[in-house]
Amino acid sequence: MAEKKGICKNVVNCSLADKEEIQIADDLNFVCSECHNPLEEVSETKKNGGLDPNKKKLIILIAAAVVVIGGGVGAAMGISSSNKKKEAAMLEAQRIQDSVQQVREAEEQRIADSIALVNAANQAAMDEQQRIADSIAQAEEAQRIADSIANAKKKSVKTSTGSASGSTNLGWGSYSGPMQGGKPHGVGGTIRVKSSYSIDLKDGRGSKLDVRSGETIENTKFDNGRLRAGELHRADGTRKWFNC
Repeated sequence: MAEKKGICKNVVNCSLADKEEIQIADDLNFVCSECHNPLEEVSETKKNGGLDPNKKKLIILIAAAVVVIGGGVGAAMGISSSNKKKEAAMLEAQRIQDSVQQVREAEEQRIADSIALVNAANQAAMDEQQRIADSIAQAEEAQRIADSIANAKKKSVKTSTGSASGSTNLGWGSYSGPMQGGKPHGVGGTIRVKSSYSIDLKDGRGSKLDVRSGETIENTKFDNGRLRAGELHRADGTRKWFNC
């Protein structure tokens, strides 16, 4: 095999090409011993391997510029891609946070609504229990008064205690019925209301029962001139038992 002389032109990427070193290789494998790029054959008389020094410098500068520009573009593209990934990740994190917040708020509202419904149901049950208790108490009192009236009717006008039927002016109404010592006393009397008046129900809550002229209070119960109970008959036909 014949040997030839050559020079590598892979400037910048090959130190042998940078030094313009003449290499000897056989003609069947005529490549650079360092970078294995094909060699350019040179003659014995060609000085410095046939490369013009100015052209060599220009090639080196161009190659270096290409490397720098390529690196800059690659870095810029890498930074841009990294920023886009960060922005996308931040947007996704915000979307997840918003979704979690919406779910939390919806669940809190559902729990609040459920609590409100339970409280309303409990209050309704308590109100109903109170209504039933009041109705039972009124029914028991009405029965007690009715029993007292029935017993009073069985007695004579004058009782064994000296009570007698009579009438008196209460100021806001006129009373007729059982009396003792000149005062209303006993069960079964009637008051005819002559002027508006508020009856203190003495329930510890300051409740009062307002009566108006023209109304009557029947089946009264008095204790030595003090009204204790009765049945108010209003002008519209409604009735109401009360204790005081």
